Order: sequence, then C-alpha cells, then structure tokens
Amino acid sequence: VHNKFSAADESNVHFHGLHASGELPSDDTTVVVLPGESRLYQTQLPDSHMPGTHWLHPHRHGSTALQVGGGASLAIIVEDPPG
Repeated sequence: VHNKFSAADESNVHFHGLHASGELPSDDTTVVVLPGESRLYQTQLPDSHMPGTHWLHPHRHGSTALQVGGGASLAIIVEDPPG
C-alpha cells in the first residue's frame, strides 16, 4: 500500500510515547473522521506509566503533514506519582 494524498479535512488521532492500545476507542490510525463527524478517543494509561511529555497529532495518511504543519498537535503531560 502506498501513502497517497487524502482530503485535507479527513483526520484521526495518533499518540506518541504513550503505552496506549492500538485499537478503538484508543489509537487506531486506520479510522477516518470525516468533516462534520466527531469521534471520542479514550485510552487508559496504567498506573505505572512512565512520566514525561508525550504528544498526539492527526495521522490520516496523505494529509498528516498539512494538518500538523498547520498546528494540529498537542502535548500530553504524564505527571510523576506523588512521593
């Protein structure tokens, strides 16, 4: 399968650094969210997850660079446990 251009307004979400499931309702990059649609992403992190700064971004093949280059990304902070 070749990476080809996709409509710039099709999207989905992909996590980096998180120990998250690769299946819905979490980080499944094969999902396509079309204009006007919404999708609730839920992921449960284990209590022992490594603290740090992680990130997520759109991951619709063929439109990722356009969307991320336009600012569609965000940081996820996993804090140190108390003590």
